[in-house]
Amino acid sequence: VAAGAVEDLNVTVSGRGGPDTGLTGLDLVLDGNPDLYGAEELDAHLRRFATLLDRLSRAEPDLPAGRIGYLGESEHRRVIEEFNAPGGESEGPVGAAEGGSAPGLTEGFAAQVCRTPQAPALRCGDTVVTYAELADRADRLA
Repeated sequence: VAAGAVEDLNVTVSGRGGPDTGLTGLDLVLDGNPDLYGAEELDAHLRRFATLLDRLSRAEPDLPAGRIGYLGESEHRRVIEEFNAPGGESEGPVGAAEGGSAPGLTEGFAAQVCRTPQAPALRCGDTVVTYAELADRADRLA
């Protein structure tokens, strides 16, 4: 839970369990700026994040992370069938889709970097990394 005002979206992941039981799971908490996100949007983001973590945990070790989708089955179908249909309700799909034409994780991240390069992408204590800085670091690792 955020200690102060949330600029955009805070994601908190903490381990569940204890010294005697070991790690038994993860708790995910999203705290969003109410001017930017409604409860329904936060729930959708939480489902996507949980889906991504689940798929990452079961993925083949050699599979690039950008190829792992984070949309659930019904949302994936909606993106592929409705948003991509002639006269669809969106300018384009948002999110990744396994085996489909929707952008993957890396493309979605690149689009966010273009939209908001100076916005905070990560925070850890007093350290803040912008989307542009995170993209630069990722490029150097690649």
